[in-house]
Amino acid sequence: MTKPYFKEDKGSWDISNGVKEDFDFHISWYKDSQKNLFDCIDSDIKTNLNSDKMLCLDNKKLKATGKIVVGNLSTFNLLLGTPYLPDFRDKILFLEYDKEEVKSLPSLERVLWKICQNGIFDKISGLVFGLLEPEVQKEETEFQNTQTILKGVTNNYNLPVLYNAQFGHIYPSWVLQNGITVKIENGKIFLI
Repeated sequence: MTKPYFKEDKGSWDISNGVKEDFDFHISWYKDSQKNLFDCIDSDIKTNLNSDKMLCLDNKKLKATGKIVVGNLSTFNLLLGTPYLPDFRDKILFLEYDKEEVKSLPSLERVLWKICQNGIFDKISGLVFGLLEPEVQKEETEFQNTQTILKGVTNNYNLPVLYNAQFGHIYPSWVLQNGITVKIENGKIFLI
């Protein structure tokens, strides 16, 4: 796995093929732990967490507001049934998935069903799923893909469901902070 490095104020990622790509976010490090992570991000980026790839499921509620609970799907699965599981009432759940098995999509679907069967979807006000890694995207077919899996597991729930959001084990990736408040409206996400 490649590690990011930072030079001066401008961020740059060393991509796996050895090419270095700069991105325009200006990163500042704050010694004051009371500062909000998003204080260092330009205001137009700060209020709009959207990408051209992000889609939403049809026939679902279009609006929701709540605090973010964000995590990796497999790690999140390990918390089920433990006292370490966070409170999900009125939260927007952001989940991402990384390739862990030879065939990832069946595992992805199985873990989402487990979350559903543990009552998490009864409590949340919205679900945002991160863009899959390119290797996992190659596994998608007409009948088994992110959209069909999410449609199946959220079929009985009227909550906004967005997918292919720009976070997770992909590049570039949003930096998300647990506990901040976001608004989902008509397939878009806004920090408030």
